[in-house]
Amino acid sequence: MALHIASTAKGQTLSKVAFIILLILCATPYVSNPVALCLGVALAFTFGNPFADVSRKATNWLLKAAVVGLGFGMNMHSAVQAGKQGFVLTVFSIAIVLTLGFVFGKMLKDANIQNGWGGRIRTSEMAGPKPAALPLGDAPLTACHIYYSIC
Repeated sequence: MALHIASTAKGQTLSKVAFIILLILCATPYVSNPVALCLGVALAFTFGNPFADVSRKATNWLLKAAVVGLGFGMNMHSAVQAGKQGFVLTVFSIAIVLTLGFVFGKMLKDANIQNGWGGRIRTSEMAGPKPAALPLGDAPLTACHIYYSIC
């Protein structure tokens, strides 16, 4: 959603010059990361991407280099400590989610919840077409009716 300043040949030249100047400026220690980000967003909204064909190819390589660079900047001792604490939290979270899923699955199976057609509640993974209309009759509105009215 650029302002299309770069739609003419003169505008394209201006956008490329502005890009190169901002690139050099942002590579210096005088411009902080948030300011460089804001300048990049302003350039993109004003001129668009003057080097779209080159940037598509370079983005893949630059992203990989940035991830490797972040890895080199990490303190190994701090990373191991964070991993130990995160591991316990991860195992605990997975155990809780599996337990709750098992309990709720048993509760729904034991409740034998009926839908509007006299069968069990259908999930999105089950095969078969959805019915065209829901015969509610005197039955109370259930989660199954809500599911089929919005899906």
